[in-house]
Amino acid sequence: MKFPVLKKVIILIASGYTLTLALVLALGLMAIASMDRLHSITDDLYQHPFTVNNSAQEAQGLMLRMRDDVLDMALSDDPEEIEESSSNLLALDKNVREKILVVEAGFLGDIGQVHEVKRLLDEWQSLRGREIELLRHGRKDAADTLVKGFGARIFAQLNTTMDYVIGFTRQRAAAFVEEAKIEAERKIRLTWWLLGGLVASISLIGAGVAYRVYLLIRHQQQMDEELKKYLAQLEASNVELESFSYSVSHDLRVPLRAVDGFSRILLEEYQSKLDAEGQRLLNVVRDNTKRMAQLIDDILAFSRVGRVEVTRVEVDMEELVRNIMEELKPATAGRALKMEIKTLPPAHADRAMMRRVFANLLSNAIKFTRPKVLASIEVGAKSGAGETVYYVKDNGVGFDMKYVGKLFGMFLRLHGVDEFEGTGIGLAIVKRIITKHGGRVWAEGKVDEGATIFFALPVTLPLK
Repeated sequence: MKFPVLKKVIILIASGYTLTLALVLALGLMAIASMDRLHSITDDLYQHPFTVNNSAQEAQGLMLRMRDDVLDMALSDDPEEIEESSSNLLALDKNVREKILVVEAGFLGDIGQVHEVKRLLDEWQSLRGREIELLRHGRKDAADTLVKGFGARIFAQLNTTMDYVIGFTRQRAAAFVEEAKIEAERKIRLTWWLLGGLVASISLIGAGVAYRVYLLIRHQQQMDEELKKYLAQLEASNVELESFSYSVSHDLRVPLRAVDGFSRILLEEYQSKLDAEGQRLLNVVRDNTKRMAQLIDDILAFSRVGRVEVTRVEVDMEELVRNIMEELKPATAGRALKMEIKTLPPAHADRAMMRRVFANLLSNAIKFTRPKVLASIEVGAKSGAGETVYYVKDNGVGFDMKYVGKLFGMFLRLHGVDEFEGTGIGLAIVKRIITKHGGRVWAEGKVDEGATIFFALPVTLPLK
C-alpha cells in the first residue's frame, strides 16, 4: 500500500526537479543571451560618439567643396560646364544630407543646432537654384553678386553652426566613452548577481554562465588595456610635442640670432666696403630673420593654447579691456584714435586666455586702422540665447566677405606683409581659445569701411 504513494512522491519530486531544472536552464540560456547582447552594446557604446563626430566632420568637408563649386560656377560662361556643376552639387548635397541624418540620429546636444544646419542647407540650396537660373539666362553678374553676398552670409552661418556641432560631438565623445564604461560595469554587476543564483541552483549551467562571464570580463580587460595604450600614446605624443616646442624655442632661435647678429656686424663694421645694394640685401636678411622669430613665437603660442587647461574664474571683461588698451597706448602714439568701451558683462572664463583674445583683437584693430585719418575702435557686448556676445569693431581697411572663411585659418592673410606686419596666426589663436571655452567666433566686414570680430561665450552660473 505504501509503494504506490512512494512512487507518486518520487514521480512528483522528479517532476518538480525536472521542472526546476528546465526553468534554471531557461534562465541560464537567457543570461547567456543577455551577456552576448551586453557584449555587443558595449562595443556600440564605444563606437557611437565617434561615428557621429566623424559624420559631422565629413559633412562640413563636403559643404566646403560645395561652397567652392558654387563660387567657381558663378565665374563660368560655358552652359555645359554650368549644367555639369549643377549635377555635381546635387550629388554633394545628397551626400551631405545623409551625413547630417546620421548626426541628427545620434546628437546628444542642442538638437536645434542640427535643425538649424538643415534649415540653412535648404536656404542655401534655394539660393543655388536661383544662381543657376540666372546663369542659364546669361545674367552672370547678378548670379555672382547673389552668391558672394547673401550666399556668403548663409554659408558663414552654416559653417559656424557646424563648428558648434563638431566641437560638441568631439567633447561628448570622450565623456561618452567613460559613461558607456560605467553603464557596462553596472550591467555586468547585475548579470553577475543573476549568475551567482544560477550557479547555486545547478553547477553545470553555472559553469557555462561563468565561462561566458569570463569571456566578457576578458573582453572588458582587453578594452581597458587598449584604453591604457591609447592614454600612453597620448602622453608620449604630448612629450614629443613638448620636445618639439623646446627645439623650436631654442634650437631654431640660436641660428636665427646668429644670422641676425652677423648681419648687424656686417652693416656696422663693413658698411664702407658694401655698396647700396649689399646693404639693402643685408637689411632684407635681418627683416626676414625677425619675422621668422615672430612666426616661431606665434606657433608656440598656438600650440600652448591647445595644451593648457581652462581655469574658469569670474573675469571683469571691462576692466580687462581697459588694462590692455593702457598697455597698447605706445602703438597709438601720435594718432587720432577714438576708443569707446561700452558696458561689458563679466564672463566665467580663463582670465589669461581672455587677455590673449582681447589683446589680439585690439592689436589688429589698431593696426588695420592705421591708414585712417581719424581711427575709431569700439568694444561692446550684447546678450544672446544662453550666451554673451562680445565684439571689437573698427573703421579700418576691412575685408571682402567672400574671404571670411579664411579669416581664422593658420597663416592665412588677407593683406600683404608689405602693407601690414604680422604672421596670420592671431585670429587662429582667438578661435582656438573661444572654441575651447565652448563658444563660437565670427566676423563681418566691408572693404575700406572696417571690420567687426564677434565671439560668444556660454552663460554659466557665477562662482560661489
